[in-house]
Amino acid sequence: MSFAPGPVETAAFMAAQAARTAPMRRHLYRKASLARRSRVLDVGCGTGGVTAEIAAATAGGVVGVDRDAGLLEYAASACGTAEFVQADCERLPFPDGAFDMVTCHFFLMWARDAGAAVREMVRVLEPGGVLLAAAEPDYGGLVEYPEHPEYSGSVKRGLLLRGADPLAGRKLGSLFRSAGLGTRTGVSATPWEGDVLSREYASRAEWIRADLELVLGPDRAEEVFERELRYAAGGKTVMVPLYWAMGAKPLPGGVD
Repeated sequence: MSFAPGPVETAAFMAAQAARTAPMRRHLYRKASLARRSRVLDVGCGTGGVTAEIAAATAGGVVGVDRDAGLLEYAASACGTAEFVQADCERLPFPDGAFDMVTCHFFLMWARDAGAAVREMVRVLEPGGVLLAAAEPDYGGLVEYPEHPEYSGSVKRGLLLRGADPLAGRKLGSLFRSAGLGTRTGVSATPWEGDVLSREYASRAEWIRADLELVLGPDRAEEVFERELRYAAGGKTVMVPLYWAMGAKPLPGGVD
């Protein structure tokens, strides 16, 4: 697999991803009272696009955490209003109760141990604080017409081979409740069709090819992707559910 994206390519990919989920995120920020938060942690912040959005929405302090030093360097240069710290999500370098809100976005699907990551985020959350997973996909709920199982199945298999959980979305509620949070969950599903789907594939072409190549090899991957592009040009519909979860850490005495 020859595709090796750097921080600039990753930032462009993450910006496009964040743009798709922006309406859902803004709604969730209001529900979580982001504007009134005094100390917010963004876990798995990558190149910092969503972190910058969070910093612009609150007068409180914002910290972004990621384990990739190159992405953090880019984030720090692009967002001067937040602090960025290199750390593993399962060993956050903050004391118990350091934040009154913790967020993540398209992150738990990539966590080595999503349960451990959620528990650690809860640890650094103060009692009464809110943990928000703003968007996690569930490719098991993918809807497509016309169907192209060699393409969609290979994309899911490619995610697995790269260490992702393509069924992360459906697990959010269970993960949050197991960590002791009073939890609300929801799902958003917007179809991509016609020109919208074609533009989506064009913007992610190298990433898609990389996942397909892991499963099919370069030649077959290109054949399968070109067929999918023809389906898209012909008016294909694709829909991937995006789940969210919001959990409140109980106050002492069991009051939440």
